[in-house]
Amino acid sequence: MVAAASLEARGCPGHALLASLTAKLGEDRAVGLSTPLAASSQVSEAARQAQLAVARAHESGTPMVRYGTDQCDSGFLPHSLEDTRQLVRRILGPVITYDRDHGGDLVASLRTFLTNDGGWQRSSDHLGIHRQTLVYRLRKVEQLTGLKPTSTRGSAMLWLALQAADSAQLSLDELMP
Repeated sequence: MVAAASLEARGCPGHALLASLTAKLGEDRAVGLSTPLAASSQVSEAARQAQLAVARAHESGTPMVRYGTDQCDSGFLPHSLEDTRQLVRRILGPVITYDRDHGGDLVASLRTFLTNDGGWQRSSDHLGIHRQTLVYRLRKVEQLTGLKPTSTRGSAMLWLALQAADSAQLSLDELMP
């Protein structure tokens, strides 16, 4: 994976260099470009944009994607880092807040459950907890979010929020005020 903060606009000499670099990286590599930098204070935002562009490039099977200009829009995926933050806050906000306020492990339990494709015993073994403890935790997630982690819609929405946060390298602890 290669992520490049874009210092030049499309059509400038740097674009040809990046296209050449992308071609030489190989089929399993991708380049992601951020929007042009206006100030040095935007470097971290540019890095995140470039990482999102790399993720989009991999998803679409294209070697290079410029942040905000790719065409793999499914209509519901976040388009910017702020959109991603809002998506994660909207879906996982109550769970993140609960974990922070109560020292809970709801997010970790949810992530493990979804990673294990809803396998109760495998998930509880991985977490080192009793199966009923996992059942309780996921019911709490449902109470807090209104999304049932065992339903298709609930697991899809919760998984999307977790994946969005991971792709944008967002710290869940920093998302909530």
